[in-house]
Order: sequence, then structure tokens, then C-alpha cells
Amino acid sequence: MEKASLERRLTLTESLAHKNTEAAHSTTEQLMKANQIISKQNNELIEMKEKLLCRTAIALEQEKVIERNTKEIQDLKSEIDVTIDSMDKLRSELESLKEKYENNEQALKDRDETIKNNNMVIQWLHKKMEENESANDYGQNKCKTDLQSATSSTPYFLRKNVQNDSSQETD
Repeated sequence: MEKASLERRLTLTESLAHKNTEAAHSTTEQLMKANQIISKQNNELIEMKEKLLCRTAIALEQEKVIERNTKEIQDLKSEIDVTIDSMDKLRSELESLKEKYENNEQALKDRDETIKNNNMVIQWLHKKMEENESANDYGQNKCKTDLQSATSSTPYFLRKNVQNDSSQETD
């Protein structure tokens, strides 16, 4: 009996050992799979960290670019403002110059008109002088005096002499 009991115990022990071996083997396989999963997740985590670092670097670089572009835009806006101010000043200066030009044009036209009138007066005086030369000696002497005063460059004297001649002719 003892032998049967020992055999049964041995069978139980072997069975238990076999179960323990299978459990150990199964646990080992599960641990290996878990280690593989942990390794894979570790690699994925490292990859994610690298991607995150890369994205962070890209985001920082983009922020720098945005900052630079914003500063450049502000500089360009201030340059545009300065240019607009300069253009406004140039426009007002142009308007002022146009006004001066128009005034000068008008003054030139007025002077041309005065010269034209003076030439007409001179022609009229020459005509009168020719008429008076044919009249008599006294008229010739008087006309010479009138001509000398008529050759003055001042229009006042010309008009005054013309008026004197007219008033003397009516007398």
C-alpha cells in the first residue's frame, strides 16, 4: 500500500510539476509577449517623443517666422505711412506750384497784353507823328517833343502824352 500511495503521490507530484512547468512556460510566454508589447510601446513612445520634439521645433520656428513677418509687416506699414505723408506733401507742393504757374501764366498774358497795347500806342504815335510832320514846322517841333517823352518805358508817360495830344488836338 505504501507503494501505491507513493506512486499516487509521485503521479500527483509529477502531474503537479507538469502543471507548474506548463504554468511557468505559459507565464514565460506571456511575460515574453508582455515584454515585446512593452518594447514595442517603448519604441512607439520614443518615436512619439521624437515627433513631438520635431513638431515643437517646427512650431517654435513657425512662431519665429510669424514674429519676423509681423515685424516686417509693421515696418512696411510704417514705411507706407511715411510714403503716404511724403506723397501728401508732394501733392500739396504740386498744387502750390500749379497755382504759381497759373499766376505766372496770367502775369505773362497780362504783360503780353500790355506790350501789345504799348505797340499799338507806339504805332498810333508814329502815325500821328507822320501826320504832324506834313502839317507845319511848329507841329514838327511839338511832335518831336512828344515823341521824346513817348519813348519812355513807363506806360504812365505814354498815356499822359497821348491824353495831352488828344486834348491839344481838340483845342
